[in-house]
Parts: sequence; structure tokens; C-alpha cells
Amino acid sequence: MEKTRYRYVILILVCMCGLSACYCQYQMAPMAQKIMDIYGISRQQYATVFSAPMVPAILCSLPAGMIVDKIGAKRIVLICLILAAAGLWLRIFAKGYVMLYLCMLCPGFAATFVNATNAKIFREWFPVRQTGLAVGIFLAVSALGMTIGTGTTAMLPSLKIAFILAGILTSVTAVCWKVFMRERKDVLSMEDGVKGDTLSYLKTAVMNRDIILGSIGIMCTFGNYMVISTYLPTVLENKGMTSVSAGATASVVSIGYLAGCILVPVFADKVGRIRPVIIVLSLIGAALSASIYILPAGAVLTAGLFMTGICIGGLLPLFMSFPVRISAIGAKRAGTAGGIISTFQLLGAVIIPSYIISPIAGGNDFMLFILGACFSAAVCVLAFFMTKAVEL
Repeated sequence: MEKTRYRYVILILVCMCGLSACYCQYQMAPMAQKIMDIYGISRQQYATVFSAPMVPAILCSLPAGMIVDKIGAKRIVLICLILAAAGLWLRIFAKGYVMLYLCMLCPGFAATFVNATNAKIFREWFPVRQTGLAVGIFLAVSALGMTIGTGTTAMLPSLKIAFILAGILTSVTAVCWKVFMRERKDVLSMEDGVKGDTLSYLKTAVMNRDIILGSIGIMCTFGNYMVISTYLPTVLENKGMTSVSAGATASVVSIGYLAGCILVPVFADKVGRIRPVIIVLSLIGAALSASIYILPAGAVLTAGLFMTGICIGGLLPLFMSFPVRISAIGAKRAGTAGGIISTFQLLGAVIIPSYIISPIAGGNDFMLFILGACFSAAVCVLAFFMTKAVEL
């Protein structure tokens, strides 16, 4: 009974990591001009500072998963949280671009380890059927951190106060992790058939068809989400909306994303099969993404954007739970497999909008969403090649 209750403590701890990491990054968005003025940096330099936490995620997600498979999450995540807190407190005293950039790199490592291995951590405490929901809650809370950071920081009296709050939040998270985090070796020891070293874990994950298909699926899905998030406000302004109305309308996608992260895993677990859910969500998401540009403003557009967010947000926790669903991977290898999936997710966020869709679409706003929809539709095709191993 104690272990059953304690799983919710673990869920809260992991969610705190996601929330604090996203908050400390996205609190910079509404303060962009102040940051450029105070530190004397260009718009391009600001963009690199803002995206600095993503650099460890792109480069280190796979190594992070392999390390957690080897030594567990408790110690290494604590070290990363301490590094994050130190970097955020030093950020208060940064005097220029280089120092500010290095300080923003620090929280990226904690986010990397938790994002790559949250399914493994949850599997130690939750039944397999509930792991997808736990991952969905983690993603929703992380997105909430983005929303809080973006929506409230401008209300604070100064940039220094904003940075202090981020330092306090991350420090509290580190202390809570140190005090309350536990690992369950008994769950891992039950997988007697899973043997080998770290490289053998990597080989098994890379050779698993469902892990690779799931990785490509999350890359396509998140790539489309980034296209919508990046370009939708500007496109709505070009169609005649004010900047305030365009921002408010575009935020409906994020609300749908939050709902999808939680509701879809629950529905998939009730159904008992996730491949049909992936097929349906990817097709509906593709159709809605393609129609965003032509939907009339008002209730129809709002409903369309909300459903688009649900379809995209619902697919992510399903893909991220693949490592613990597939018996050939298991909890022991879930960190390595999760690292692969996380790497593909972030590659999709960077490569698909910036280096594939934007150059092809050029200045054609309608084509932006058509191409994004094509990536969502591709997920449906991938699902037909997934095996029954992903089902419970």
C-alpha cells in the first residue's frame, strides 16, 4: 500500500523537474527586449540564449538514457538539478552574452535526463497501463511551466526578480528530489532475462522496429506542432487579426495539447490498443492542420485548433511510453530507448520547421500548414508497420 501511494510522490517530483526547466527558459520570452537592452546582445544572440537549454537535449538525450540505465536516475538527476540551480543563480550576476549563454545551458541537462527517462522512472512505480498517463501528466505540467513563464513574467517588477524566482524554484526542486526520490530495484530485478552491458542495451533498442518507428513518429508529430506554434500567430495577423487576438487564438492549440496529453492515454488504456488510436489521431490531426488556414475566424477556428492540439498532445505520451510497453526493451533498457525517442523528438522540432518546411513553403502561408499536415499523415503510415508488441 505504501508503494502504491508513493508513486504519486514520484510523479510530483518528475513533474516539478519538467515545470521548473520549462519555466526558467520560457520566462525569458516576454522579457526579450529587456534582456537585449540590459546585456547589449543582438536578436540573434538572444535566440541562441533562449534555445541554449535545448542544446544538451539534442546532443545528450541518448547518452542520458544510457547513463540512467546503468546507474539509475536518482543520483545523476540530482547532480543535474544542482548544476541547474547553480547556473540559474549565477544568471542573476551575468554581465554579458557568454556568461548568460553558459548559465542557460545548465538547466538543460536536468531537463534532458528527465525528458529522456521519465517513462523508465514511472515504470518503476506505475503499472505498464498507467505509464502512458503518467508520461502525459508530465508533458502537460511541463507545458504548463511554459505557459506560466510566458504569461506571468511580464507582470514582475524586474528581470532580476524573475531570475531569482527561477533560482528558488529549481533549488526547491533539487532539495525535494534529494529528500523524497526513491528507486525500486525490485522492479528491475524481476526482468531476469534482460542482461548485458550498456552497448548491448543500445544495440537492442536501435534494432527494435517499434522504437525506430515510434521515434520517427514523434519526430513528425512534434515537427508539425512546432510549425503550428511558430507560424500560426503571424499567419493569423496576416489574415487581419490584431496581435492580441492572434496570440489568444493560437494559444488554443496549447490548451488542446494539455488536454490531449492527459485524456488520450486514458482513452488508449481503456481501449487496450494504441495502434488504432495513433492512426485515427494522426489522420484527424493532419486534416485539421491542413485546414487551419482556410477555417473561418471565430468558433469554428477555435474548435479546430483545440482538436488539433488534442490530436498532437495525445500522440506524444503514447510514443514516449513505447520503451516500457515493449517487452523486448523492458524497464532495464527503457532509458536508452527513451533517449533515442527524445533525440528524434527534438530533431523534429528543429529540422522539420526550419530546414524542410520553411524553405519549401517560401512565403506561402497555406503551404506551411499543408506540409506540416503531411508529416502528421506520415505517422498513420508508420503505425501500420508497428508490431503487436506495442499493445498491452
